[in-house]
Amino acid sequence: MTTADNESVLGLPHLLVLGLALLLSFPFCALADSNDEPSEDTNTNEDSYFRLTSKDYAGLERQLSPYLDSYAAGKISEVELASRFAVFYRSYGLESRFDEWVSAYPKSYAARLARGMYLISDAWRKRGSKFSHETTDEQIRSFVEQVKRAASDLQISIGLYSRPVESYRYLIQISMGLGRTGRGFLDEALKLDQQAYNPRFNYLYSITPKWGGSARQMESFIEECRSSPMSDKDKARLEAQLHSYLGEQASWDREYVSASEHYLKSVSDRKRRQVAVSFREICQGWRLQGTGTIAIQRAHRGAPEIRIGVHPAW
Repeated sequence: MTTADNESVLGLPHLLVLGLALLLSFPFCALADSNDEPSEDTNTNEDSYFRLTSKDYAGLERQLSPYLDSYAAGKISEVELASRFAVFYRSYGLESRFDEWVSAYPKSYAARLARGMYLISDAWRKRGSKFSHETTDEQIRSFVEQVKRAASDLQISIGLYSRPVESYRYLIQISMGLGRTGRGFLDEALKLDQQAYNPRFNYLYSITPKWGGSARQMESFIEECRSSPMSDKDKARLEAQLHSYLGEQASWDREYVSASEHYLKSVSDRKRRQVAVSFREICQGWRLQGTGTIAIQRAHRGAPEIRIGVHPAW
């Protein structure tokens, strides 16, 4: 179907598809079960943030060491270990605290990884999320300066821990930002943990068309992952990410039907039904006018079809 055909069939602005994209790109906090409780991960991150801001670096070491030991012994997954460090990627404006932590514990894997994560996050904030031709030379300079510092910490950290999978994960992200392939870092991570999810996740994003890859390259990688020892749950998560990225690319290419189909494939059956309701409310809120009903129909697990589109009654 051509772009013109897509627009004719849809009969509405591409904001409709972008609205679905936005809905699917955010955590489903508004759609979460009402009995959700704060997780141990959340509590650990809050404690870590408090210790970092209060300069309790010894406390950080005591808090994180058991998780590093458990992952090294194969008692917890890479995803669980990553969740204990996630707060450091979001600890904005605390560079001096990370510097003090590393100075106090220069041989600490946790300190080096945490500062590397912070510096990558700060580098992307300085660069912005636009394409390179829309980014200033100063933004690029600041970005490169910060990721070089991050890469130094991450490279050092590799020699400080027996399973530095998270270090390789973030080196993949740095490689992407510098326009290089991170496949070598992925291979090193998988030598240490064949079930690891996050390095695969970062690598998949690095080969999206936006970053110089292609849909064919992404699909080939997903096929490779299907035959890996990764859990079925993580395989499904990664495939969902594939469709989310392909949906984003299709919307940029003005292939709106294709975009919508990919976005729907990127969510679980339960969330897909919830998206149908929420997306209808978005359409009502925009007061869109249309004369046709279309867009996505999916039958799944014997449930009624999902229909998302513009209906005259809306």
